[in-house]
Amino acid sequence: QSREPGQRGHSLPIIGADDFDKETEAAIVNSSHRVELVFQMLQRIVVEGVQSKVLSIAPPILSPTFQALGAALLSYHEAKKLSCVPVPVPYALITGLVLVSEAAMVPFVAACHSTGVVSSFGYAF
Repeated sequence: QSREPGQRGHSLPIIGADDFDKETEAAIVNSSHRVELVFQMLQRIVVEGVQSKVLSIAPPILSPTFQALGAALLSYHEAKKLSCVPVPVPYALITGLVLVSEAAMVPFVAACHSTGVVSSFGYAF
């Protein structure tokens, strides 16, 4: 396929949400574990492709594909766990205290170190 001038990205068609049949789309939308479902679908498509000889890939070359998919799912779960951890209360309090003290002190310090009215006003705001 030819690309238009200035067009970047893939020149191959990319599968999007509009390309799924209604049954698959409904299964994904109604699933409580969407990421795992799509992961399982991708693995199934690859395995079916190998079995039907659409993908003629030797197992030593194909196994890193499954390892990469598994590592991606593991990274997703690690990131999901990390996003559920609340910020420690002492950290939040100290961060707020530093922010408020900086907002209170910067105008005075800037005014002391400036040479005129215009620069004092500029540094403070």
